Amino acid sequence: MRGIPGQSVGSFHETLERVCALGPEHLSVYSLIIEEGTPFAARYGEADTGDATGTYPALPSEDEEYAMSQDTEAVLAAAGYERYEISNYARDGHRCRHNIRYWERGDYLGLGLGAASLLEDGTLRFHNTTDLDTYIDCISDLDCIREDMEELSERARMEETMFLGLRMVEGVSIAAFAERFGRDIHEVYGDVLERNEREGLITSDGARIRLTPRGMEVANRVMAQFL
Repeated sequence: MRGIPGQSVGSFHETLERVCALGPEHLSVYSLIIEEGTPFAARYGEADTGDATGTYPALPSEDEEYAMSQDTEAVLAAAGYERYEISNYARDGHRCRHNIRYWERGDYLGLGLGAASLLEDGTLRFHNTTDLDTYIDCISDLDCIREDMEELSERARMEETMFLGLRMVEGVSIAAFAERFGRDIHEVYGDVLERNEREGLITSDGARIRLTPRGMEVANRVMAQFL
């Protein structure tokens, strides 16, 4: 995690080097997000660098977080890790197939309390009940266990294809989009793509559309335009 209270660019760099020395096959490096309505958000109030009372360590500044982000890429690349998604890095042959399934919107079946599923070629979403007693009572009745069954519209599936696919360094396949939806990606998102290409946030080689390194830094802002 980067951007956590009390963290500095130097301490984060040291953390990266120590982790690399352990030789893991895969690394996920996430930036802290303070969710509205949580005790953590209340603790830090509206302050940019610390909480309102000074009781807790300050958060890194925006410039420090950017420096940590750049450091992540440099240190992990030098240690032999390839970035294949906004926050994920792996040695050759060790990308997380589980998560790639989500980002590519492949079907998956969630088993267990509260588990989510996406089925029928990405058109049906639901999750299992989060109530343990109900789950036990209905263990042999799938219709009883499943909640919030949602038939996803074509538009919703297109949106998810874009904002999930753009998380990956390889980006979104233009041909796969056309095959799945029967429409050219530029017909659907031409204005958004052109605007972000002009700003240097998205690039295309004619086969795939992907975020540029600069686009990766403001990925949430770019992806929101596809919704």
